[in-house]
Amino acid sequence: MPDSEAKKRWVRDNTTRIVMNLNHNTDWDVLKRLKEQPSIQGYIKSLIRTDIEREDNTISINEFVRNILENDSMGAYKEKMDLETAKNNLENFVADEMELPEGITPESYMNAWNGLVDSMK
Repeated sequence: MPDSEAKKRWVRDNTTRIVMNLNHNTDWDVLKRLKEQPSIQGYIKSLIRTDIEREDNTISINEFVRNILENDSMGAYKEKMDLETAKNNLENFVADEMELPEGITPESYMNAWNGLVDSMK
């Protein structure tokens, strides 16, 4: 059985096993998505590699807006935004030297904002 020993040694030396427990009640959406994939391993690796490709210091527009909303202790930002307000806000962020997501526009900022405000209702 030298072949099986060599295979075991190769697996031990060249691979890492990752195991997750997913709850049928709270992770049903994740389980459903995984079951739809022809290759769960390929799907997960693809998601991770896509995430790695993003620059570490660049956040998405949705993450940027979510951070603003979550850090608003006064609740001033719970209303939908129009395009003019989005434009003014972005100009203020630039003036304050805030790091903005790559490719953000007043339209994309307004759409992300309004979508998140709607989701909080």
